[in-house]
Amino acid sequence: MKCAIITPVGREDPQDVAVFYERIHRSRHSIIWIPITDLYTSQECVEAVWYNPQHVQLLTKVGLAACYRAGYKQALETDADIIVEMDIGHPILELSTILWEFRCSYPSPPDVVMAYRKKNYSPWSRRLVTWLGNHLCQGVLRMPYRDCTGGYIAMRREVVEMLDLHRAHGHGHQVELKKQLAKLQVSFREFPITQPRGPSSFTWASIWDGVRCLVS
Repeated sequence: MKCAIITPVGREDPQDVAVFYERIHRSRHSIIWIPITDLYTSQECVEAVWYNPQHVQLLTKVGLAACYRAGYKQALETDADIIVEMDIGHPILELSTILWEFRCSYPSPPDVVMAYRKKNYSPWSRRLVTWLGNHLCQGVLRMPYRDCTGGYIAMRREVVEMLDLHRAHGHGHQVELKKQLAKLQVSFREFPITQPRGPSSFTWASIWDGVRCLVS
């Protein structure tokens, strides 16, 4: 089972990017890494990933949702069976859990495997918005997921091919993605992760992006 990992790279510590790549390279799984950079990405991070043959470099400030669209387009051009969306800060070791779910789950393997933040050590403002966003998505849109705004998710190729990724805006990508998955009524599994401490890419524009997805 081959998987493609889509990772937007912005202003992370270049050393973290290098460690992330090293962990993928050493993995016993068959992985295609698709890092995405644009004009928001620091030059140091661009230099850390430019040599990757699957690297997608967008030469404009197109926003997060457009970066994800470019990554999914690239992933569908590969022979990957599973397409994973994750950030540099997400635990790469959980990939074994994800692939095990797709192979061995009883009574039948799911279409989607996603993480939920059981412990969240991100800044308080981001934790507050995450809490509000989840309650709105679960209450207004009736989403069955524990973490509707999380960005660590893996889907079968056939599921990705059914999604309309052009409907999302900015940080609302995760909400729009899960909204479409809920409408498709795909089978899913969830597993817990810990959101580590560290800088956040969250801005007040992120709230507006999420609201646009809720009302669209």
